[in-house]
Amino acid sequence: MSPPDHLLVFPPFRAFSASTVAILKAAERHGLTLSVMTTLPAEFFEAYPFVLDVVALPEEDTPESREQVLAEAERLLRERGYRRAVTFSEDHVELCAEINTRHGLGGSTVRSARLSRDKHQMRGALAAAGVPVPGFHGVSTYEEFAAAVEAVGFPCISKPVKGCASEGVVKLEAGADLRAAWAFTSEVEQLECEGAPVLVEEYVSGVEYSVEIVVDGGRAHVAGITDKTTEAEPFFGEIMHVFPAAVDPELRARVDVLAQDTVTALQMTDGGAHLEFRLSPRGPVVMECAARIGGDSLPIVVMMASGIDLYEAVLLQALGRGFSVAPKRAKVGGIRFVQTEAEGTLDAIEWDAVRLRGLRGIVGWGLLQEQGGFVARPPRGDTHRLGFLLGVAPSQDAVKQTLAAGAAALTFSLS
Repeated sequence: MSPPDHLLVFPPFRAFSASTVAILKAAERHGLTLSVMTTLPAEFFEAYPFVLDVVALPEEDTPESREQVLAEAERLLRERGYRRAVTFSEDHVELCAEINTRHGLGGSTVRSARLSRDKHQMRGALAAAGVPVPGFHGVSTYEEFAAAVEAVGFPCISKPVKGCASEGVVKLEAGADLRAAWAFTSEVEQLECEGAPVLVEEYVSGVEYSVEIVVDGGRAHVAGITDKTTEAEPFFGEIMHVFPAAVDPELRARVDVLAQDTVTALQMTDGGAHLEFRLSPRGPVVMECAARIGGDSLPIVVMMASGIDLYEAVLLQALGRGFSVAPKRAKVGGIRFVQTEAEGTLDAIEWDAVRLRGLRGIVGWGLLQEQGGFVARPPRGDTHRLGFLLGVAPSQDAVKQTLAAGAAALTFSLS
Protein backbone atom coordinates (compact mmCIF):
# COMPACT_ATOMS: atom_id res chain seq x y z
CA MET A 1 0.00 0.00 0.00
CA SER A 2 1.10 3.55 -0.69
CA PRO A 3 1.66 6.18 2.04
CA PRO A 4 -1.53 7.78 3.43
CA ASP A 5 -1.00 11.04 1.53
CA HIS A 6 -1.76 9.50 -1.85
CA LEU A 7 -4.27 10.89 -4.36
CA LEU A 8 -5.73 9.86 -7.71
CA VAL A 9 -5.41 12.92 -9.96
CA PHE A 10 -6.95 13.85 -13.32
CA PRO A 11 -4.69 16.65 -14.70
CA PRO A 12 -5.83 19.43 -17.07
CA PHE A 13 -6.01 19.16 -20.86
CA ARG A 14 -2.89 18.19 -22.76
CA ALA A 15 -2.45 21.71 -24.21
CA PHE A 16 -1.85 23.14 -20.73
CA SER A 17 0.96 20.84 -19.63
CA ALA A 18 2.50 23.71 -17.62
CA SER A 19 -0.51 23.41 -15.30
CA THR A 20 0.22 19.72 -14.82
CA VAL A 21 3.83 20.58 -13.94
CA ALA A 22 2.56 23.08 -11.35
CA ILE A 23 0.32 20.39 -9.82
CA LEU A 24 3.25 17.96 -9.67
CA LYS A 25 5.51 20.54 -8.02
CA ALA A 26 2.85 21.28 -5.40
CA ALA A 27 2.54 17.57 -4.65
CA GLU A 28 6.31 17.19 -4.42
CA ARG A 29 6.65 20.11 -1.98
CA HIS A 30 4.26 18.43 0.43
CA GLY A 31 5.58 14.89 0.14
CA LEU A 32 2.52 13.50 -1.63
CA THR A 33 2.39 10.48 -3.91
CA LEU A 34 0.06 10.33 -6.88
CA SER A 35 -1.64 8.02 -9.31
CA VAL A 36 -2.48 9.89 -12.50
CA MET A 37 -5.15 9.27 -15.14
CA THR A 38 -4.31 11.39 -18.17
CA THR A 39 -4.04 11.84 -21.93
CA LEU A 40 -0.42 12.95 -21.50
CA PRO A 41 2.23 10.35 -22.43
CA ALA A 42 3.76 8.33 -19.60
CA GLU A 43 7.18 9.82 -20.45
CA PHE A 44 5.93 13.20 -19.26
CA PHE A 45 5.96 11.91 -15.66
CA GLU A 46 9.31 10.11 -15.67
CA ALA A 47 11.04 12.98 -13.86
CA TYR A 48 8.58 12.68 -10.96
CA PRO A 49 9.24 9.45 -9.01
CA PHE A 50 6.39 10.17 -6.60
CA VAL A 51 3.95 9.52 -9.48
CA LEU A 52 3.49 5.81 -8.89
CA ASP A 53 1.00 5.08 -11.69
CA VAL A 54 0.21 6.67 -15.05
CA VAL A 55 -2.99 5.34 -16.61
CA ALA A 56 -3.90 6.44 -20.13
CA LEU A 57 -7.41 7.80 -20.45
CA PRO A 58 -9.48 6.66 -23.44
CA GLU A 59 -9.42 9.11 -26.33
CA GLU A 60 -13.23 9.06 -26.73
CA ASP A 61 -15.74 9.84 -23.99
CA THR A 62 -18.42 7.13 -24.16
CA PRO A 63 -20.43 5.19 -21.56
CA GLU A 64 -18.14 2.21 -22.21
CA SER A 65 -14.96 4.26 -21.75
CA ARG A 66 -16.29 5.71 -18.52
CA GLU A 67 -16.91 2.24 -17.13
CA GLN A 68 -13.36 1.39 -18.15
CA VAL A 69 -12.05 4.39 -16.20
CA LEU A 70 -14.14 3.47 -13.15
CA ALA A 71 -12.75 -0.08 -13.26
CA GLU A 72 -9.18 1.25 -13.48
CA ALA A 73 -9.85 3.59 -10.54
CA GLU A 74 -11.11 0.64 -8.49
CA ARG A 75 -7.99 -1.35 -9.34
CA LEU A 76 -5.74 1.54 -8.29
CA LEU A 77 -7.67 1.89 -5.04
CA ARG A 78 -7.01 -1.76 -4.22
CA GLU A 79 -3.33 -1.45 -5.09
CA ARG A 80 -2.56 2.04 -3.76
CA GLY A 81 -5.24 2.95 -1.25
CA TYR A 82 -5.55 6.57 -2.39
CA ARG A 83 -7.41 9.00 -0.17
CA ARG A 84 -9.53 10.68 -2.84
CA ALA A 85 -9.89 11.29 -6.56
CA VAL A 86 -9.28 14.91 -7.58
CA THR A 87 -9.92 16.47 -10.98
CA PHE A 88 -8.48 19.57 -12.60
CA SER A 89 -10.42 18.83 -15.80
CA GLU A 90 -14.07 19.66 -16.49
CA ASP A 91 -14.51 16.42 -18.43
CA HIS A 92 -13.87 14.34 -15.31
CA VAL A 93 -15.90 16.16 -12.66
CA GLU A 94 -18.67 13.57 -12.65
CA LEU A 95 -16.25 10.65 -12.90
CA CYS A 96 -14.33 11.84 -9.84
CA ALA A 97 -17.52 12.24 -7.85
CA GLU A 98 -18.61 8.74 -8.91
CA ILE A 99 -15.26 7.26 -7.84
CA ASN A 100 -15.33 9.01 -4.47
CA THR A 101 -18.98 8.15 -3.82
CA ARG A 102 -18.65 4.49 -4.81
CA HIS A 103 -15.79 3.96 -2.41
CA GLY A 104 -16.75 6.28 0.44
CA LEU A 105 -13.80 8.63 -0.09
CA GLY A 106 -15.66 11.86 0.71
CA GLY A 107 -15.80 14.94 -1.47
CA SER A 108 -18.80 16.44 -3.20
CA THR A 109 -21.57 14.06 -4.25
CA VAL A 110 -22.52 12.81 -7.69
CA ARG A 111 -25.65 14.96 -7.42
CA SER A 112 -23.52 18.06 -6.83
CA ALA A 113 -21.25 17.18 -9.76
CA ARG A 114 -24.25 16.82 -12.06
CA LEU A 115 -25.67 20.14 -10.91
CA SER A 116 -22.39 21.82 -11.82
CA ARG A 117 -22.14 20.09 -15.21
CA ASP A 118 -25.73 20.47 -16.42
CA LYS A 119 -26.44 24.18 -16.85
CA HIS A 120 -30.20 23.63 -16.95
CA GLN A 121 -30.24 21.84 -13.60
CA MET A 122 -27.71 24.37 -12.28
CA ARG A 123 -29.96 27.30 -13.22
CA GLY A 124 -32.90 25.64 -11.51
CA ALA A 125 -31.00 24.97 -8.28
CA LEU A 126 -29.57 28.49 -8.15
CA ALA A 127 -32.90 30.16 -8.91
CA ALA A 128 -34.62 28.08 -6.23
CA ALA A 129 -32.02 29.28 -3.71
CA GLY A 130 -32.52 32.92 -4.67
CA VAL A 131 -29.18 33.27 -6.44
CA PRO A 132 -29.51 35.74 -9.38
CA VAL A 133 -29.35 33.94 -12.75
CA PRO A 134 -30.55 34.79 -16.27
CA GLY A 135 -34.07 33.81 -17.25
CA PHE A 136 -33.89 30.41 -18.95
CA HIS A 137 -35.69 27.57 -20.74
CA GLY A 138 -34.39 24.06 -21.37
CA VAL A 139 -35.41 22.67 -24.78
CA SER A 140 -35.10 19.36 -26.62
CA THR A 141 -36.49 20.07 -30.11
CA TYR A 142 -36.32 22.85 -32.66
CA GLU A 143 -40.01 23.68 -32.05
CA GLU A 144 -39.33 24.09 -28.31
CA PHE A 145 -36.24 26.14 -29.15
CA ALA A 146 -38.16 28.58 -31.36
CA ALA A 147 -40.88 28.94 -28.72
CA ALA A 148 -38.28 29.57 -25.99
CA VAL A 149 -36.57 32.26 -28.08
CA GLU A 150 -39.93 33.98 -28.52
CA ALA A 151 -40.62 33.73 -24.78
CA VAL A 152 -37.21 35.07 -23.72
CA GLY A 153 -37.04 37.72 -26.45
CA PHE A 154 -34.08 39.22 -28.30
CA PRO A 155 -31.24 39.37 -27.62
CA CYS A 156 -30.91 35.93 -26.07
CA ILE A 157 -28.33 33.17 -25.72
CA SER A 158 -28.35 29.60 -27.05
CA LYS A 159 -25.97 27.15 -25.37
CA PRO A 160 -25.50 23.40 -24.81
CA VAL A 161 -26.28 22.44 -21.23
CA LYS A 162 -23.08 20.39 -20.77
CA GLY A 163 -20.70 22.32 -22.99
CA CYS A 164 -17.49 24.00 -21.89
CA ALA A 165 -15.05 26.59 -23.27
CA SER A 166 -18.04 28.43 -24.82
CA GLU A 167 -18.47 25.68 -27.45
CA GLY A 168 -21.85 25.99 -29.15
CA VAL A 169 -22.71 29.25 -27.36
CA VAL A 170 -24.12 32.04 -29.55
CA LYS A 171 -25.99 35.30 -29.05
CA LEU A 172 -29.17 35.69 -31.10
CA GLU A 173 -30.39 39.07 -32.28
CA ALA A 174 -33.69 39.91 -33.97
CA GLY A 175 -33.79 38.35 -37.44
CA ALA A 176 -31.37 35.57 -36.53
CA ASP A 177 -31.50 32.30 -38.47
CA LEU A 178 -33.00 30.16 -35.72
CA ARG A 179 -32.55 26.85 -37.54
CA ALA A 180 -28.85 27.57 -38.03
CA ALA A 181 -28.53 28.56 -34.36
CA TRP A 182 -30.33 25.39 -33.26
CA ALA A 183 -27.99 23.26 -35.36
CA PHE A 184 -24.89 25.10 -34.08
CA THR A 185 -25.81 24.48 -30.44
CA SER A 186 -27.60 21.15 -30.55
CA GLU A 187 -24.89 19.40 -32.56
CA VAL A 188 -22.30 19.86 -29.80
CA GLU A 189 -21.52 16.37 -28.49
CA GLN A 190 -22.85 15.89 -24.96
CA LEU A 191 -22.53 12.55 -23.22
CA GLU A 192 -25.35 11.36 -20.92
CA CYS A 193 -27.39 14.53 -21.00
CA GLU A 194 -30.27 13.65 -18.65
CA GLY A 195 -32.75 16.31 -19.68
CA ALA A 196 -33.06 19.05 -22.26
CA PRO A 197 -29.77 19.36 -24.19
CA VAL A 198 -30.07 23.05 -25.11
CA LEU A 199 -30.58 26.12 -22.97
CA VAL A 200 -32.17 29.35 -24.21
CA GLU A 201 -31.52 32.14 -21.76
CA GLU A 202 -31.80 35.87 -21.26
CA TYR A 203 -28.85 37.92 -22.50
CA VAL A 204 -27.14 39.68 -19.59
CA SER A 205 -25.07 42.75 -20.42
CA GLY A 206 -22.09 43.84 -18.38
CA VAL A 207 -18.43 43.11 -17.62
CA GLU A 208 -17.69 39.42 -17.04
CA TYR A 209 -15.64 38.11 -14.13
CA SER A 210 -14.71 34.78 -12.62
CA VAL A 211 -14.28 33.90 -8.96
CA GLU A 212 -11.57 31.46 -7.86
CA ILE A 213 -12.72 29.32 -4.95
CA VAL A 214 -11.62 26.39 -2.80
CA VAL A 215 -14.48 24.69 -0.94
CA ASP A 216 -13.85 23.00 2.40
CA GLY A 217 -16.65 21.42 4.38
CA GLY A 218 -19.19 23.43 2.39
CA ARG A 219 -17.47 26.76 3.06
CA ALA A 220 -16.35 28.82 0.05
CA HIS A 221 -12.83 30.22 0.48
CA VAL A 222 -12.51 32.95 -2.18
CA ALA A 223 -8.97 33.47 -3.46
CA GLY A 224 -9.99 36.44 -5.59
CA ILE A 225 -11.79 37.77 -8.65
CA THR A 226 -10.49 37.58 -12.23
CA ASP A 227 -11.22 40.11 -14.97
CA LYS A 228 -12.26 38.11 -18.05
CA THR A 229 -12.22 39.30 -21.67
CA THR A 230 -14.22 37.45 -24.31
CA GLU A 231 -14.14 37.73 -28.07
CA ALA A 232 -16.52 39.84 -30.12
CA GLU A 233 -20.15 38.74 -29.90
CA PRO A 234 -22.12 36.75 -31.00
CA PHE A 235 -19.53 34.22 -29.73
CA PHE A 236 -17.96 34.13 -26.28
CA GLY A 237 -14.56 32.45 -26.48
CA GLU A 238 -12.25 33.65 -23.72
CA ILE A 239 -9.23 35.59 -24.94
CA MET A 240 -7.73 37.04 -21.75
CA HIS A 241 -7.78 36.59 -17.95
CA VAL A 242 -6.27 39.19 -15.60
CA PHE A 243 -5.94 38.58 -11.84
CA PRO A 244 -6.79 40.23 -9.54
CA ALA A 245 -9.58 42.29 -11.06
CA ALA A 246 -9.74 45.95 -10.09
CA VAL A 247 -12.99 45.83 -8.08
CA ASP A 248 -14.06 47.96 -5.13
CA PRO A 249 -14.43 46.51 -1.61
CA GLU A 250 -18.23 46.65 -1.80
CA LEU A 251 -18.33 44.40 -4.88
CA ARG A 252 -15.77 42.06 -3.36
CA ALA A 253 -17.95 41.68 -0.26
CA ARG A 254 -21.02 40.98 -2.42
CA VAL A 255 -19.07 38.39 -4.41
CA ASP A 256 -17.97 36.60 -1.23
CA VAL A 257 -21.64 36.19 -0.28
CA LEU A 258 -22.57 35.21 -3.85
CA ALA A 259 -19.85 32.55 -3.90
CA GLN A 260 -21.07 31.02 -0.65
CA ASP A 261 -24.72 31.08 -1.75
CA THR A 262 -23.77 29.43 -5.07
CA VAL A 263 -21.66 26.71 -3.48
CA THR A 264 -24.45 25.96 -0.99
CA ALA A 265 -27.15 25.86 -3.69
CA LEU A 266 -25.08 23.44 -5.79
CA GLN A 267 -24.36 21.24 -2.75
CA MET A 268 -20.58 21.54 -3.14
CA THR A 269 -18.74 20.38 -0.03
CA ASP A 270 -15.09 19.98 -1.07
CA GLY A 271 -12.62 20.83 -3.83
CA GLY A 272 -12.14 23.65 -6.29
CA ALA A 273 -14.86 25.83 -7.78
CA HIS A 274 -14.82 28.39 -10.60
CA LEU A 275 -17.77 30.79 -10.62
CA GLU A 276 -18.48 33.12 -13.55
CA PHE A 277 -20.74 36.16 -13.29
CA ARG A 278 -21.63 39.31 -15.20
CA LEU A 279 -21.92 42.64 -13.43
CA SER A 280 -25.25 43.73 -14.86
CA PRO A 281 -27.13 46.98 -14.11
CA ARG A 282 -29.09 45.02 -11.50
CA GLY A 283 -25.96 43.62 -9.87
CA PRO A 284 -23.94 40.38 -10.22
CA VAL A 285 -25.70 37.63 -12.18
CA VAL A 286 -24.26 34.10 -12.03
CA MET A 287 -23.63 32.59 -15.46
CA GLU A 288 -22.30 29.23 -14.21
CA CYS A 289 -20.13 27.56 -11.59
CA ALA A 290 -17.81 24.63 -12.27
CA ALA A 291 -16.89 22.07 -9.60
CA ARG A 292 -13.14 22.44 -10.20
CA ILE A 293 -10.69 25.31 -10.23
CA GLY A 294 -10.33 27.41 -13.38
CA GLY A 295 -8.79 26.01 -16.54
CA ASP A 296 -6.76 27.81 -19.21
CA SER A 297 -3.77 27.88 -16.80
CA LEU A 298 -5.68 30.48 -14.77
CA PRO A 299 -4.28 29.11 -11.46
CA ILE A 300 -0.78 29.87 -12.76
CA VAL A 301 -1.88 33.47 -13.35
CA VAL A 302 -3.25 33.61 -9.79
CA MET A 303 0.04 32.21 -8.46
CA MET A 304 2.18 34.72 -10.40
CA ALA A 305 0.12 37.65 -9.17
CA SER A 306 -0.63 36.78 -5.56
CA GLY A 307 1.45 33.78 -4.55
CA ILE A 308 -1.77 31.80 -3.93
CA ASP A 309 -1.30 28.23 -5.16
CA LEU A 310 -4.78 26.94 -6.00
CA TYR A 311 -3.37 23.58 -7.15
CA GLU A 312 -1.71 23.15 -3.77
CA ALA A 313 -4.85 24.22 -1.91
CA VAL A 314 -7.04 21.69 -3.73
CA LEU A 315 -4.57 18.84 -3.12
CA LEU A 316 -4.22 19.66 0.59
CA GLN A 317 -7.97 20.09 1.02
CA ALA A 318 -8.55 16.62 -0.43
CA LEU A 319 -6.21 15.19 2.21
CA GLY A 320 -7.85 17.09 5.07
CA ARG A 321 -4.78 19.27 5.56
CA GLY A 322 -4.79 22.98 6.20
CA PHE A 323 -4.47 25.34 3.23
CA SER A 324 -4.49 29.07 2.60
CA VAL A 325 -5.90 31.35 -0.10
CA ALA A 326 -4.49 34.51 1.49
CA PRO A 327 -2.38 36.59 -0.93
CA LYS A 328 1.38 36.72 -0.34
CA ARG A 329 2.21 39.50 -2.82
CA ALA A 330 0.43 42.23 -4.76
CA LYS A 331 1.23 41.97 -8.45
CA VAL A 332 -1.09 41.48 -11.45
CA GLY A 333 -0.92 38.45 -13.70
CA GLY A 334 -2.52 37.69 -17.04
CA ILE A 335 -2.89 35.14 -19.78
CA ARG A 336 -3.78 36.11 -23.34
CA PHE A 337 -4.81 33.79 -26.16
CA VAL A 338 -3.71 34.71 -29.67
CA GLN A 339 -6.42 34.03 -32.23
CA THR A 340 -6.93 34.39 -35.95
CA GLU A 341 -10.02 35.37 -37.89
CA ALA A 342 -8.70 33.45 -40.92
CA GLU A 343 -9.36 29.75 -41.41
CA GLY A 344 -7.42 26.93 -42.95
CA THR A 345 -4.74 24.35 -42.32
CA LEU A 346 -1.63 25.47 -40.46
CA ASP A 347 1.45 25.24 -42.67
CA ALA A 348 3.70 26.75 -40.02
CA ILE A 349 3.40 28.26 -36.52
CA GLU A 350 6.12 29.56 -34.22
CA TRP A 351 6.77 31.98 -31.37
CA ASP A 352 9.72 34.38 -31.74
CA ALA A 353 11.38 33.41 -28.46
CA VAL A 354 14.16 36.00 -28.79
CA ARG A 355 11.62 38.77 -29.13
CA LEU A 356 9.55 37.52 -26.20
CA ARG A 357 12.56 37.27 -23.90
CA GLY A 358 13.23 40.92 -24.64
CA LEU A 359 9.78 41.99 -23.42
CA ARG A 360 9.68 42.86 -19.76
CA GLY A 361 6.91 41.04 -17.94
CA ILE A 362 6.46 38.10 -20.33
CA VAL A 363 7.12 34.95 -18.30
CA GLY A 364 5.83 32.13 -20.51
CA TRP A 365 4.24 31.14 -23.78
CA GLY A 366 3.00 28.10 -25.64
CA LEU A 367 1.19 26.82 -28.72
CA LEU A 368 -2.35 25.47 -28.80
CA GLN A 369 -2.22 24.23 -32.40
CA GLU A 370 0.22 22.07 -34.32
CA GLN A 371 1.37 22.21 -37.92
CA GLY A 372 -1.23 20.48 -40.07
CA GLY A 373 -4.14 21.33 -37.77
CA PHE A 374 -7.31 23.03 -39.03
CA VAL A 375 -8.32 26.31 -37.41
CA ALA A 376 -11.53 28.27 -37.94
CA ARG A 377 -13.70 30.63 -35.97
CA PRO A 378 -17.13 29.32 -34.98
CA PRO A 379 -19.43 28.33 -36.52
CA ARG A 380 -17.15 26.86 -39.20
CA GLY A 381 -14.70 25.39 -36.71
CA ASP A 382 -14.41 24.71 -33.00
CA THR A 383 -11.38 26.92 -32.31
CA HIS A 384 -9.25 29.72 -33.64
CA ARG A 385 -6.90 29.89 -30.68
CA LEU A 386 -3.30 29.52 -31.84
CA GLY A 387 -1.19 30.13 -28.75
CA PHE A 388 -1.00 31.81 -25.36
CA LEU A 389 1.18 34.22 -23.40
CA LEU A 390 1.65 34.59 -19.64
CA GLY A 391 2.68 37.92 -18.15
CA VAL A 392 3.04 39.74 -14.84
CA ALA A 393 3.22 43.48 -14.11
CA PRO A 394 2.45 46.03 -11.37
CA SER A 395 -1.05 46.92 -12.64
CA GLN A 396 -3.96 45.69 -14.76
CA ASP A 397 -3.22 48.16 -17.57
CA ALA A 398 0.47 47.28 -17.59
CA VAL A 399 -0.06 43.54 -17.87
CA LYS A 400 -2.61 44.01 -20.67
CA GLN A 401 -0.13 46.19 -22.57
CA THR A 402 2.64 43.65 -22.05
CA LEU A 403 0.49 40.80 -23.37
CA ALA A 404 -0.67 42.87 -26.35
CA ALA A 405 2.95 43.60 -27.28
CA GLY A 406 3.88 39.93 -26.97
CA ALA A 407 1.02 38.72 -29.16
CA ALA A 408 2.78 40.12 -32.23
CA ALA A 409 5.64 37.63 -31.69
CA LEU A 410 3.54 34.72 -33.00
CA THR A 411 4.00 33.97 -36.70
CA PHE A 412 1.96 31.46 -38.68
CA SER A 413 0.77 30.67 -42.17
CA LEU A 414 -2.45 29.01 -43.35
CA SER A 415 -3.48 27.31 -46.53
